[in-house]
Amino acid sequence: MTQSANASPFPWVFGPGTTWSKDAGARQSALDFGRLHIEGMRALEKLGARHGGGLAGILVGVIEAYLAEGLITAADRTRLIDLFEAFRDPDAAKATSRINAIHRAAVADPDASPAALAVSSVAASAREPVTFNSWSNGFITGYADAAGSLIGTAGGPLGVASTGVGASMLADQILSG
Repeated sequence: MTQSANASPFPWVFGPGTTWSKDAGARQSALDFGRLHIEGMRALEKLGARHGGGLAGILVGVIEAYLAEGLITAADRTRLIDLFEAFRDPDAAKATSRINAIHRAAVADPDASPAALAVSSVAASAREPVTFNSWSNGFITGYADAAGSLIGTAGGPLGVASTGVGASMLADQILSG
């Protein structure tokens, strides 16, 4: 099987498809992804339970873990928690204003980490229309965008992009149908 270096829908990542190993252990590694996925979901569930449960608890738990690992700063932690709380505000105009203010504060902070800036940047851009998706569910898909980006941050820049895009598309399609 040949693979084009241009097969990726994310050309700015410079062909991630070419990083798939083709050695003898690659097939088993690929088959192990299902087990690893379930283990990851169970780990997120446990992490979330320690921080109030549900998606909100998972997000706070992930933020706390990133702070403990030095991936984000204490100021990033505060802004990210505030960012996810803003998405739950029932007043869309107020929520948008708050999200944008949080992002501006992150941009103005020279010590803001790239990981936190990526998540707040995705959150601030979540209301931008795109032609292939209805975005009819507004902040729900924006919340999924930002949450996916936060969780994907552990995988580096490609993790932020791919997880955020996948989460928002899935949320929008489920809620639109």
